[in-house]
Amino acid sequence: MLEWAKVDLKARFISVKTAKTGQTVSIPIFPLLWEELDAWAKNRKPNEIYVFPEQAKMYLENPDGITWRVRKVLAAAGFRDDETEESKSTANETAKQNDAHSAPLEKNNEPPVCRGEIR
Repeated sequence: MLEWAKVDLKARFISVKTAKTGQTVSIPIFPLLWEELDAWAKNRKPNEIYVFPEQAKMYLENPDGITWRVRKVLAAAGFRDDETEESKSTANETAKQNDAHSAPLEKNNEPPVCRGEIR
């Protein structure tokens, strides 16, 4: 949940701690996002902590609700969700059969590039 305290509109950066290492990183705010954040900032209530307070409230009440809403939006946009229990089970079984512990590398020792079609 993005807090206003982490947003520096003047310097055009957002500072956040990474989940993996806990390090603080600064993310540049590009013009289109800056315009949106600036508009939100001008209309925010003085005591608002979060940039998107309604979404923060939803997340605090039900963390899985945001995932459900995002999946719903992506489905409406035509994206397919292959994260079914059946597909996970099939992928796990295939990995076991192939004694795979991670994704195989391409010939140039780079991770494989997704070449699938988004439907």
